[in-house]
Amino acid sequence: MAVWKTYYQLGFDPPEKTPEAWAMLAIKTEIVYNGIPQGGMDTTDPTFGKGTDEKVREFQASQAGLDVDGIIGPWTAHRLFRKRVLEVEKKLALPQGMLCKLKSLESSDDPAALSDDKHDRGPVQINDLSHPQVSDKDCYNPSFCFLWAGQYLRSAYDGIRTVDGQKDWDLALASYNVGWGGARRWDRAGRPRTATAYNYVKVVKNRVC
Repeated sequence: MAVWKTYYQLGFDPPEKTPEAWAMLAIKTEIVYNGIPQGGMDTTDPTFGKGTDEKVREFQASQAGLDVDGIIGPWTAHRLFRKRVLEVEKKLALPQGMLCKLKSLESSDDPAALSDDKHDRGPVQINDLSHPQVSDKDCYNPSFCFLWAGQYLRSAYDGIRTVDGQKDWDLALASYNVGWGGARRWDRAGRPRTATAYNYVKVVKNRVC
């Protein structure tokens, strides 16, 4: 689970092919995806210029409760990603808010989130050791990573069974943190509240989407 390290605002100019550069491209993509016309914003350039500043402010003004300051921080990013995430939930028939809460916990909605050990990457913290087939760039691409995480949850729900043979969303959610095997072991142990799986499920469910 990651915490915010960078705020994105006018003058931000990250090196290419870094998490921060991919994050800026993701921010621009999501601004347009949320219905804000591209206008003078270059969606192929990771630099945060005046055109981007104007579009960020336009997006913030369209969202009740957001400060219109041109800065992408946790609250603005949360709103920016929410539309796509909720659409993935609907498409895959996930419980409402599950993926939205999961990505908020995993990355604090930081589009450039990278764990301290450098293995968990992007808004849904895809681990490169467990999932080496997912490229660094894709981990920071909202159109890829949110669908990937949603498909993981859907697959876990359909594939993991409780001790009495039932599908269970808590097990699917737990598996995102402890793996399928860990979720099964937690279930077979009676789902103890001292387990990592229990704490993960509880904390995700308590997040606000």
